[in-house]
Amino acid sequence: EGNTATIWVSESDNHDHAYALLESMNKKIGNNGMFTRPVKTVIEDITVPTVYSVKNEGNTDLIIESISTSCGCTQASLEVNGIKSPYFGMHNNPTNWSQKLLPGEIGELEVIYDPNHHPEFRGYATRIIYIKSNDPIDFQKEVRIEFNQVE
Repeated sequence: EGNTATIWVSESDNHDHAYALLESMNKKIGNNGMFTRPVKTVIEDITVPTVYSVKNEGNTDLIIESISTSCGCTQASLEVNGIKSPYFGMHNNPTNWSQKLLPGEIGELEVIYDPNHHPEFRGYATRIIYIKSNDPIDFQKEVRIEFNQVE
């Protein structure tokens, strides 16, 4: 197979958070490079965190080169070995940042949706988190959160 670094994302098994009641979707990202979790119902004034596991399934170092989101209401941060990245959003993201995952190593991607960013919005929506890496097969993965903002 040669030397490759492969990124894999699943919903985290971390049960220390309020969102642990969500059903786990422990599956590898498909060929479309996208991972979507079940729809959440959200209300105004309550931020909605979700944590995903990010694993290097390759046999060389995986370098996460950048993270960004599709909307200013959504932020993401990657933690590996207790070292947490800055939060990344749609604009003005940190530059010259990267995070290394050794083969088999797992990090946690925390995604936070803030419904107060769009206080008048009601209905279903999707937000995307883009993760760029040195994965030679799929250099950009997409993690999607879907929600229904009801009040």
